[in-house]
Amino acid sequence: MVKLLLLCFLLAVTVQLTSAQAISATGTVKDEQGNPVRFAFIRDRPFKSATFSDSLGNFKLMVNPNSTLQITGQGYSDATINTTNNTTFEVVLKHLNGANAVVNGSSRTQGSLSLGNSTANQASQLGWSATMPGHKLDAVHGSRYFFDDWAYGFVIDDKDSLVQYPSYLYNYDKIGGGFLYTQDTKTAMEINRDYIKSFTLFSSNGETAVFEKAPDIDKTHYVQVLASGKKYKIYKLVKTDFVKSNYSTNGITSQGNNYDEYVNSGDYYVLNIGSNQLQKFALRKKVIKLAFAAEADKINKFLTDNSADIDDAYLSKLGDYMNN
Repeated sequence: MVKLLLLCFLLAVTVQLTSAQAISATGTVKDEQGNPVRFAFIRDRPFKSATFSDSLGNFKLMVNPNSTLQITGQGYSDATINTTNNTTFEVVLKHLNGANAVVNGSSRTQGSLSLGNSTANQASQLGWSATMPGHKLDAVHGSRYFFDDWAYGFVIDDKDSLVQYPSYLYNYDKIGGGFLYTQDTKTAMEINRDYIKSFTLFSSNGETAVFEKAPDIDKTHYVQVLASGKKYKIYKLVKTDFVKSNYSTNGITSQGNNYDEYVNSGDYYVLNIGSNQLQKFALRKKVIKLAFAAEADKINKFLTDNSADIDDAYLSKLGDYMNN
């Protein structure tokens, strides 16, 4: 009898652990005519996981195997799908009619978020009126913003809730460290940092970037998450400096640049989640080996099998490998 009870207990624990494991869900979002719906928002509410569909309506998302996904799109009725025993989905969103076709950000808000710290009154000091995303001066190379234009996105707030505003677009100020939003693509507001744990941006050309608050790395800037899993996180502290034109000439020869420039750089960190140890590292194989010394055989195999230049994409792939 004791053995039977123990077996039942172990089976129950196994079922619970299995149900807690995330699965990869893929699918497409289309309208009634079969046209792809771009930037439809797909979320697993209990799992606090979300993404947007791409230009072809395709999406990929890590979800709980027993969740109900919610799909929303501006100008469309909401839809829900059940993930039980499914990993591939075809979603059809129906167009809204009349006045309902224009989605109001406040009526379709997927949560609540405290917004504040207006940056509009600082525009003249910081030059934002001239260098707003999508409105850069020709004489300036690069940008102080993470994406060249406004991006879709969502937030994990201080209450650990996933929040998305359909009518808002976002960007990240690499110099000031502010997470910005806009409703008209002309006026920027900074979201109060006390209310944000992390945010995810989706650019118009399909790029995705995740940022977290990590005060142990930097107290004034968010850090980009290049990889995240059950064992490791790999961070990048994005840095951007404004470099003035240094052009000079004596009439015969010239040197320097005749334009101002935003120059990017970055510091990299790995967090061992089990030991809670944070370590800074450089983009050299010898240093990376030391950062993952606890799994020497595994890191050596990855570095041997992957001879490409070490950049952000390389580190993202490395993180996924080390977390499996």
